[in-house]
Amino acid sequence: MNSIVTKRRILIILGITAWIFVTWKAFPMLSSLVHQGRNLVDEFHPAALVFVFLLMPINWALESFKWFLLVKSELSGGFRQAYFSVISGLSLGLLTPNRVGEPFARSMLLKSESFVLTTAAALLCSLAQQITTLLFGILGLSIMLNHSDSASSNARLHHILAISIIIALFSATLLLAIPSLVKKIARLSQMKTLRQSLKSLSYFGTKNTLKVTLLSLVRYFVFAGQYLLLLYGLGSSFSWVMAAAAIAIIFVGGSVIPSLVFTNIGIRVALAIIFLGPIAGQNIAIAASTLLWLINIGLVSSIGSILLL
Repeated sequence: MNSIVTKRRILIILGITAWIFVTWKAFPMLSSLVHQGRNLVDEFHPAALVFVFLLMPINWALESFKWFLLVKSELSGGFRQAYFSVISGLSLGLLTPNRVGEPFARSMLLKSESFVLTTAAALLCSLAQQITTLLFGILGLSIMLNHSDSASSNARLHHILAISIIIALFSATLLLAIPSLVKKIARLSQMKTLRQSLKSLSYFGTKNTLKVTLLSLVRYFVFAGQYLLLLYGLGSSFSWVMAAAAIAIIFVGGSVIPSLVFTNIGIRVALAIIFLGPIAGQNIAIAASTLLWLINIGLVSSIGSILLL
């Protein structure tokens, strides 16, 4: 009983901390948007922003469905519980570098006895999304290289491309290795409970892994679509192909460049200025990146932190 009370207290403290952090980051970003918005209001398309907001719950519903497919036998509350654990896990993940703690937080919030299995399932969801992001990033880098005339820019893009390919290969290997790794751990004499859970849970079949990967692909299109809609909604005239390539590079850079929680959004905005600024305009690139974070991460994580309370 004492351990349950202690865990609840820890979650409340973490929830308050996450809410304070999101609020602290959101206010200056909103202030900056209001300042920039004065110059963008003439070309603004409000319908595009409405669609971005409508896609936000779909974005996280896709992530939640990936999670639900793998752990549904552990859920007493069905898909609703999966959705809440994903959103609350996001708010806790923001307190860790590059959100690496998000899968562990998500698994912890399930209150399952099979923590090793649910954590492995959460890691599989994250890896599938990371591989999808890396593959599109490699495609985006290739498009950028074909259209770049600057030697310094080419060198930078080649470095990012090489790093992306290495991480993609490593992530794909890890994705394929997780099922066998969990089964090997389950065979250990000390893991009797895990072995019994593994018999009743079909977490890591090829079919489920394929479904999770396809859902990651759809979720990438939703996320990238939101970014493009924001660029259009803010009044930018741009090449859709080049903008999509730049967005792919921004996503890759934001996910692979090591960063603390306080600097990650700054890195994404800096990447937007470098790669998206020449295509859509610097002010619009900054505004779109900021809005995307506020809608998809800031707003959702603040809701998740409240759910933790």
